[in-house]
Order: sequence, then C-alpha cells, then structure tokens
Amino acid sequence: MNLNKLYALSKSNRLNFKYAEIILQIIIVIYLLISIYIFLTTTNTLGKELYLNYTSGYIRRGLVGQITFLLVKNFEIPLQYIDFFISIVIKTCTLTFLFLLVIRKKINLLLIFSPPLLLAGFQYSGGNAAIFGKLDFLLLLCFLTQIILYKKNKNYLLYLSFSTIGIFIHELFYFISLMPSLLLFKNDKKKLFIYLIFSTSLLLIQWLFKGDVSQINAINEEWKKIGIYTQDTERLKKLVSTSSINLWWNINKTFIQKIGFILNNLLVLFFLIIMFIKKENNKKRIENFVKILLLQNIVFFTLSMIANDYGRWYFLLFTTIIIYFYLYEENKNSDNKILKLNKTSEKLYHLRYILYFFIGIPIANWSFHSFKHSLPLIKMVDTFKEFL
Repeated sequence: MNLNKLYALSKSNRLNFKYAEIILQIIIVIYLLISIYIFLTTTNTLGKELYLNYTSGYIRRGLVGQITFLLVKNFEIPLQYIDFFISIVIKTCTLTFLFLLVIRKKINLLLIFSPPLLLAGFQYSGGNAAIFGKLDFLLLLCFLTQIILYKKNKNYLLYLSFSTIGIFIHELFYFISLMPSLLLFKNDKKKLFIYLIFSTSLLLIQWLFKGDVSQINAINEEWKKIGIYTQDTERLKKLVSTSSINLWWNINKTFIQKIGFILNNLLVLFFLIIMFIKKENNKKRIENFVKILLLQNIVFFTLSMIANDYGRWYFLLFTTIIIYFYLYEENKNSDNKILKLNKTSEKLYHLRYILYFFIGIPIANWSFHSFKHSLPLIKMVDTFKEFL
C-alpha cells in the first residue's frame, strides 16, 4: 500500500513538473513574440556607422556606408528609404534563416531565443532604448549565409569572400567566424592556414586604417553635397579615435564586480548546457557541445578584455557557435552511450525554464544595477505592463 502511495505521489510530482514547464514555456513564448514584434517594428536603421564610407580614402566599417552613398548619389533614392528597407530585409532574412534551421535541425527554440543568444540581440536592437549603429544582425546574416552555403557546395573561395565582406562591414566578424572556421578546417591544414593568414590580414587592415578626424570631416562634406546632413559628427569621430578600447580591469573596477562577471559567465554556460541536453541523450554529443562551448568562451573572454559590449559578445559568439554545432557537429556523434540523469541532475534539468528568467546579460558597463535590469524577469514585467 505504501509503495502504491509513493508511486502515485511520484507520478503526481512528475505531472506537476510537466504542467509547470508548459506554463513557463507559454509565458516565455508570449514574451518572445512581443520582443520579435518590437524588434521588427522599431529602430529600423543601421545607425550612425551608415555614414562611414571611402570618400576620403579607406576607413574601417565603411562598406555599407559606401554602398548606401553610391545608391543615394547615383540613383537619387532617399537615404531614409534605403536605411529602412535594408534594416527590414536584414531582420526578416535573419529570422527566417534561424526559424528554418530550428525546424530542420530540431534545435530547441528556447535555446536559440534564450537570454544569452537572440534575446540579448533583441534587447539592444529594438525598442526606445536601443543602441544604434552595431550592424550586428547584418553580421549574423552574413555568417549564416557563409556557413550554410559552404555546407551545401563546399566552395572555399566563396567562404573566404563572405569573410572579406563580413570583416569589411565590421571587424567583429573576424571573431564571430574564428572558432567555427578553426573547427571546420581543422582536418585540412592548408585551408586552415590560408584562412587564418587571409582573415587576420583583413583584420589588421581594419585596425591599421582606422581613419582619422580629417577623413570624417571630408566624409561629412561629401554627404552634404548630396543633401544629407549627419546629425552626430562627434559619434563618427569617436569611431575613428584611438581611445575606444576599454580594458576589462578598468571597466570592472571592483573585485566583487569581477567575481560577479565570472560567476555570471559560469551561470550562462551552465544554462546553455542544460537547455541543450535532452532527457535521454548521447554522452558524446554532450561532451562535444560542452567542448565547443568552452572554446568559444575563450573568444568571449578575449573580446571582453578589450571591449565592454558584453551583450553583443554573448549574442553573436554563442548564437553562431551553436548554429555551427547543429550544422556540422550534431551528426558526428555515433556513441551509443546514453546519459541517465540521477535525481539531483533531474531536478536541475527541470529548473532550466525557471533559470531562463534569471540570466542577466548587461549590454555593457558591468554592475549589479545593469545585471538586475537586464534580467528577463524584469524585462518581462516591464514589457507586459506596457502591452496591458
């Protein structure tokens, strides 16, 4: 009789866990739909970096601005139409690619759209408080196109071409594609060597020919000749200044802040792993995922040492490495050893959707205040208040 009661109680608890998970999933999906709506309908501009071009000589991040400049000058298309249209196309194409990958590769939707990944991108790319000028979703679209096309046709020159385009759009693309490329070409030393030399050379060109204030003034004059008056010359001057690197130990001023940053990073990694794990799972699959995640975390810390856009690093680096895994590594796992969760592990596993609400990803300026206000729970409450 007692055994029957224990079995019934255990079964009841499992059902309660299941219903709680479903409720949490529904809340998260509703919030994601609202976030996607805000993302698509607000801040449809590529920002101030759109005004950078090659009018007065080579300058980093000038590719998109150069194309825009030529379209306005030669075809007399109003700048605001070009900016809006490009932004909408980038957003919709990127989301379409991602949804198709989620469906075809059976990726956990709430993993790809989790706080350290796409949700972080939505938070600083949409809404009234959005930070402009990052071109981040264009970089993500460039990576998706590069990695998907290479899987289909194995065209190495095309792969290098997308690396060139991505790095000329923004030097951040070098870091986005670095680890996936190292893993992709690890068994072909010649391709790997050429890729590293080629892409690193492009990165050095970006850093060496950063531009100067006189070039910014010349660019502004050229825009004025075609009737465009840039609103934020000082912002453009900052992009070419030599003081834009903020070293990690200067940004995270206190010991407690540094510890908090590291602990939050460990929490993010733990969250991504438990969101990735299935109840009955291939052990080799998990090991490969964790290994690749830790390798990408090295790139994350490297970037965090020289610049403090933490939300951007999480969003771009971890979204791209997880997409790479599902495209290239998922089917390599032939080990038949199945992971069986013990009672403690199973409890942690069931907490993954609760943890979703407490993964704070500050965009920049690491502090307890910025961490608190980046929590999905806080964001959800504020968003639901606006819509209700």
